[in-house]
Amino acid sequence: MPHAGYLSAHQEAASLDLSFSFTLDNLRALFVPPAPVARGPPPPPPRR
Repeated sequence: MPHAGYLSAHQEAASLDLSFSFTLDNLRALFVPPAPVARGPPPPPPRR
């Protein structure tokens, strides 16, 4: 069954690529904080 091996290898490559992109996003978040965090805490909601 040649297709089963190819399918599993393809799935492994896909999951590896997914985890790699997640790692890149995490590193980017570490070095470049989002704008709201850089500005500081948001203002408190207006009281009613």
